[in-house]
Amino acid sequence: MVLHAALLHHLNLAATTNVHLLLLHQWLKGDDEVSEDHDIQTKKRENDHQMDLAFAHPYLLHTILSLAALRLFHKEPHNTAYYAQASSHNLAALQYARPNITQSSREHSEPLFLFSAFTSLYAFAEPPLRMLSSGHPFTTDLIGDLLVSFRMGRGILAITASNKDHLKEATNRNDELWPDETAEGMPTLEADFPQLLRLLDLVGRHCKEEHKHGILEAVTRLFAIMSLLQRRSVTDSSMRLIQTWHMHADPALSTLWEARDPIGMVILAYYAVLVNLRSNVWFFARWPPLILDAVQTSLGSEWQEYLIWPKNEIERSP
Repeated sequence: MVLHAALLHHLNLAATTNVHLLLLHQWLKGDDEVSEDHDIQTKKRENDHQMDLAFAHPYLLHTILSLAALRLFHKEPHNTAYYAQASSHNLAALQYARPNITQSSREHSEPLFLFSAFTSLYAFAEPPLRMLSSGHPFTTDLIGDLLVSFRMGRGILAITASNKDHLKEATNRNDELWPDETAEGMPTLEADFPQLLRLLDLVGRHCKEEHKHGILEAVTRLFAIMSLLQRRSVTDSSMRLIQTWHMHADPALSTLWEARDPIGMVILAYYAVLVNLRSNVWFFARWPPLILDAVQTSLGSEWQEYLIWPKNEIERSP
């Protein structure tokens, strides 16, 4: 691949072209553990289209490079230069995006959607890797970092809503961007997961009446996604539901998390089990034990019985 003038202008780092070629190569070859359920030719067309958009919109280009560098740091944690590159490109992406983020136009609808999705993924993937970089604070608030990534994920919905018509036109899609397939596991959900009834009972006894329905619904959907992922291949694209579950959860659940409410913390421990179902994927791999440890530390002894199942599920994972 030859970096054309526009790319060098956006990067403003012509002297380090080889570094950016490496990052682009990392991005284009994709992740071995992630499948988009497409044939090779379809995937190539999508990659080419993303690159066309990235060359035209520097905020998307820098976001792609930030994720590529972060993935390389995951693979080679001794090479902290990758983490520095990831941080630098993420900051540049945010700076370039700021003037465009509120725009609603066909030109920016798709690149902004991709930018928001990739930036949210960066926010999710980065905290566990930050702990491996030199000079990270020992008092890292991992739960706080996780909640930041959740808030950024909900930002995707805002961008999608404000660009809905333009996105349909740009992508030639009339269906949902993220179809919900969880109904597949619902008929046997309680039989498959007796832990669900116990968690629903906990929510029913401790949460405010006006918040119960939404939180019960979110917890049920969490287990429905677990059921679906257990039925699907580990490379199936249904893994996206791990990243979108919290985006569609009732705002009352977010309130519990922000307050570090014990019920919210217990639910996060069960979310760690969901993440653990795809621990073969690089941006999920390090999170489950970190979430569980942070939850255990935040809760008193009276809540530990509710963490036995999540703990067993995560510890028996290879």
